[in-house]
Amino acid sequence: MGATDLRVKAEEKSGVITLRDVQLTNDQIDATATGVYGEGVTDLSARLDISSLTPLLAGWHGSLSADASLRDTDDGARQVEVNGIGRDLAFGQAQVDNALAGETRLKITGTERDGIFEIGQAQVENPRLNASASGKLGKGVTDIAAALNAGDLSFLGNGISGSVDAEAQLVEEGGVRRISATGRANNLSIGQEKIDPVLRGQTSFDLAATQSESGISLQRLDVANPQLRIGATGNPAEALNIDARLNDLALIQPGFPGPVEMRGTVRETAQNFVVDLGVTAPGNTQMRIAGSAARDFSTTDIGITGSTNASIANSAIRTRSIEGPITLDLQVNGPPSLEAVSGRVHLQNGDVAEPGLGLRIEGLDVTADLQNGRIQVDGAGNVAAGGRIAVSGPVDLRAGTLDIGVTLDNVVARDPNLYEITLSGNVRMAGRNADGPLISGRIDVGRTEIRIPSTGLGGAKSIPDIKHIGDKRPPRSTRAKAGLEPFGSPASREAGLGGPPATPPANPPKLDLFISAPNQIFIRGRGVDAEMGGDLRVTGTTRNVIPIGHLELIRGRVDLLGKRFTLTEGLVEMQGSLVPVIRLVAETTQDGVTTRIIIDGEARDPDITFLSSPEMPEEEVLSQLLFGRGLDNISPLQAAQLANAIAVLAGRAGDGIVGRLRNQVGLDDLDLATDDEGNVQVRAGKYLTDNLYTDVSVDDGGKSTLNLNLDISDTLRARGSVASDGESTIGVYFERDY
Repeated sequence: MGATDLRVKAEEKSGVITLRDVQLTNDQIDATATGVYGEGVTDLSARLDISSLTPLLAGWHGSLSADASLRDTDDGARQVEVNGIGRDLAFGQAQVDNALAGETRLKITGTERDGIFEIGQAQVENPRLNASASGKLGKGVTDIAAALNAGDLSFLGNGISGSVDAEAQLVEEGGVRRISATGRANNLSIGQEKIDPVLRGQTSFDLAATQSESGISLQRLDVANPQLRIGATGNPAEALNIDARLNDLALIQPGFPGPVEMRGTVRETAQNFVVDLGVTAPGNTQMRIAGSAARDFSTTDIGITGSTNASIANSAIRTRSIEGPITLDLQVNGPPSLEAVSGRVHLQNGDVAEPGLGLRIEGLDVTADLQNGRIQVDGAGNVAAGGRIAVSGPVDLRAGTLDIGVTLDNVVARDPNLYEITLSGNVRMAGRNADGPLISGRIDVGRTEIRIPSTGLGGAKSIPDIKHIGDKRPPRSTRAKAGLEPFGSPASREAGLGGPPATPPANPPKLDLFISAPNQIFIRGRGVDAEMGGDLRVTGTTRNVIPIGHLELIRGRVDLLGKRFTLTEGLVEMQGSLVPVIRLVAETTQDGVTTRIIIDGEARDPDITFLSSPEMPEEEVLSQLLFGRGLDNISPLQAAQLANAIAVLAGRAGDGIVGRLRNQVGLDDLDLATDDEGNVQVRAGKYLTDNLYTDVSVDDGGKSTLNLNLDISDTLRARGSVASDGESTIGVYFERDY
């Protein structure tokens, strides 16, 4: 760009040109040359200063200063020497440009004879890399050795880092180029989360290949580091022997620990690659991959056969579990695509556990037949608690649709602390996955028992969040497998739960289920025994369940201290969490006082209230209800019985009532406890003097025991007891605290 000045002062004599002064100058270039040019006598020197490469070619940038010489030798050769310095060179290729940022020194020396250039030295050097080469370059005789040392590959960008030190050689002979390379790389990273862990540490490599008109063929490949080993030897035209091992699959697929090995052969023909490989992997996985693929992979004919265990998927399905042998017999025939895959995958005699639904399926037999991008699923299994489940229908991978039918045959599902339910019916899941398929059908509910859990200790509170200090890996893993640690947390990863985080679908499945439960829906626990019935319809989506309808009381009662109260009102509804919400009311009138016992809330922890007309405190209501008298007129034994009744009914809700009861009857201790079988025992105690304590305990079988405790001194105590069945004890005890 701009004006260019050219000055040439030269003379010619007998075919020899002598350059006295040659100079080219403009805003970008300053070039000079001197010397002699002629056959056998050439001796030229030149200097080139380019302040900006930008005008020369699009994408080029930076500056270059170089000295060059060309001389004829006495034996008919020509010697070339170039020395230069480039600054911030760029040629439009990001990785190369990053490597040449800053100052780069260039040096080339060599000799040209009869069209063959012999490199004495070729070197590129800057703070990021040092590359050198030597040897011969010419058609049919090329023999070049090169070396590369890069201390930090981060200049390549895209997350690439690490160092490499390599040597390579290219030899051309008889129309074939032989390529070899050896070297070491340290802590390589290519910016890929799944691959980088495999490249940690020092990776050594040794490669040998040939290039001809038919393409590139590999003769030898050895790659090794602490995580990985890949070996390949032989002649691809006959058979290239493959032997590879990844020490731990969890490095690239968390949750699948264990080694992966692959052995076999790869053979090249004029049109195809022919493979015969055996693979072993975690989960007792053994597979064989055999067949051929076009050299451009435009078509394939490959069979995949083998077996594995379904338990390999457990880390990806969180707190659920599955196990059982799986066999595969697949064929990939045609252009690589879903339509090209056909064959069968078969799970036989498998077990599936779904703790969230209280469901375990045994003897599960499932087949998946693949053909033209469509999977036909057929399976059935026995439910451990009773009944059978069967599924059948197609999944169209191309259209993204499914039409799966599920048959429930007297299936028993249970939560030991909450419910046991029997289900029969037919449910269908159909539609486009992208739109949210529809789950519809009818479920008939058989004999069902909903338990109002006993909390064991009257007045117990919910367990607060617990901070575990100094805990070890095994208990952390146990909590993670039980679903008590967040998925993706360190504890979850330690437990091998390495599946990807669940991504909720944009359009969750829609619901349209009719649930028929005409009778035999029993609610029991805490003295309650009620039968309910009715119909429900479940609508909305799996993300926002909308139940419509409720179950109503058919008959029921509440039993307290041998007294039976008939339920007059009952209702069961399902909320979005599908935990039953109950409301049960028992009402009675005695001596002009109308009393109501109301049990209301989620079945797993309902609230218990006692109301009366005229209005009285709850503990007074219960005293009138059970004994027909106020709290001021009941005995300690009756107070214990009253507390027992509260413990049976109230569970966690009884704390306030029990506390007020203890205070109003003047007791020092009123304790409620249960044994491992759920039997309730109540103990009421009081100090008669400073050193004489007595208590009365009553169990839910009516047995009562009177205990006396006399402190004779700080270390000597006398104890005695008398039970209602005649059993008695007495003793003197020496005690000392240490």
